[in-house]
Amino acid sequence: MKKLILTACAVFATSFAFAQANNDVTTQLGNGNSATVNQVGLMNDNSIHQQGDDNIASTTQTGIGNMNESESYGNDNEIDVTQVGLGNENYSGQLGNSNYAWVSQSGAFNSSFQVQIGNDNDTRVSQVGAFNESTQVSMGNDNIAWAVQDGLGNSATQGQLGDGNIAFASQTGILNESVQTQLGDDNIAIVLQDGLANYAEQYQDGNGNSALDMQTGLFNSSVVTQLGDAHSHVGTQVGVGNSMVVNQSN
Repeated sequence: MKKLILTACAVFATSFAFAQANNDVTTQLGNGNSATVNQVGLMNDNSIHQQGDDNIASTTQTGIGNMNESESYGNDNEIDVTQVGLGNENYSGQLGNSNYAWVSQSGAFNSSFQVQIGNDNDTRVSQVGAFNESTQVSMGNDNIAWAVQDGLGNSATQGQLGDGNIAFASQTGILNESVQTQLGDDNIAIVLQDGLANYAEQYQDGNGNSALDMQTGLFNSSVVTQLGDAHSHVGTQVGVGNSMVVNQSN
């Protein structure tokens, strides 16, 4: 009986130690690729896949239960990821050349998803707080997508198809949501939210359009649609429960 108990204790101790271990899988196929991984804490999980030449990947995880997956297919791409806290998750995928992806998560249970297809795209997200979510997809060349979130439960979605588009979202507060979609070339979409449960949607289909929405307060809503070329919109909402719908086309 004593031997059985000791054996059970040994198995439990081994299982516990294994459960607490950090995990990394890094694969490099090609020439001149570079990967750096630093994990401190418990149950952090990292995966890096590089296929092509001269790609760079860096992952730093500090805390418990953070997860990251970085994939680069092509040449001269770079992904930099830093996660500090509990249960943060990120995926960054690149297909093409000379793309740059940057992720900084600090807090608990933040999630980000980044996809770049094309060349010379720049995608960045900063999340501070808890339960923030961001989705960024750029298809084309020379697109910029940046999101900054500070608070609780904010959501930012940025989708771009074309060349030379810029999307920027800044969210401070709780449960703010922004959705930015750009189809075409050289469009600019900017959302600035500060407060509680504000909603901003920007849809641009064409070339050379610009949209700027600023929301401060609670439960404000803005929906902007611009079809065609060279439209411009500036929206400002300060207060509680304001609603704005804008449609422009040519």
